[in-house]
Amino acid sequence: DLKKIKKNIVKLNMNFVSEKDIEEAKKKRAEEWEKARSQGRELPQVEEESFRDTRSLYERLKEQKDKKQEEFEEQLKFKNMIYKGLNTEDASFLEMVAKKKLEMDNIRFNEESNELKEYRAALEDENLKLNLQKPTKSKISVDFKTKQKSQRELVESVIIRKRKTVDDNLAVKKCHNEEKDKHIEDKSNDIKGKAENIEQNSTDIVKELDYVDSIKSKSISILGSNYSSSEED
Repeated sequence: DLKKIKKNIVKLNMNFVSEKDIEEAKKKRAEEWEKARSQGRELPQVEEESFRDTRSLYERLKEQKDKKQEEFEEQLKFKNMIYKGLNTEDASFLEMVAKKKLEMDNIRFNEESNELKEYRAALEDENLKLNLQKPTKSKISVDFKTKQKSQRELVESVIIRKRKTVDDNLAVKKCHNEEKDKHIEDKSNDIKGKAENIEQNSTDIVKELDYVDSIKSKSISILGSNYSSSEED
């Protein structure tokens, strides 16, 4: 079993193709086409197989999750700059909203991964049952289509059942999320108004300080003139 697992891991590593590799291959193909077109040569044939993403669904989902994690961290860095102009309560609220969104994304990823595992487990169980039955040669031709149909019906029933469960869960979550989004939107608008007030107050304070400085300068100039006049007398 350990050797089989290692063999599968090596096979997955050999078949792994990242999005970056696919984009580089497409870019290289475009350069070859442009070069052939400019020289009047026949355009090279496209090897569709080389651009096919052979990764498993789990690997693609994990890549999307990692991207969302990176985007969340970048957004969190930017939001930390905004928090400096807000009070502690508003900053904590915004941080809580961001973390809640990431938590929901993680839950959705785990649900999809579990459904994929259950689907594969059901398929493996059915294949195992078929292998254990070991039908005789005389029954192979008769039972082959029946077994194929049974296997297909099992897979379809698993997919339909899981799809219905996911749809029901999404409907409940959507209703709940709409209420949360309304509350978050109201709170965000309130915070935005406070931030604008802070900015406006800061501008007014700067103007007042400039005005005071100008008055001080004028007063010092007047006092200097009066002092010079008294000295001359």
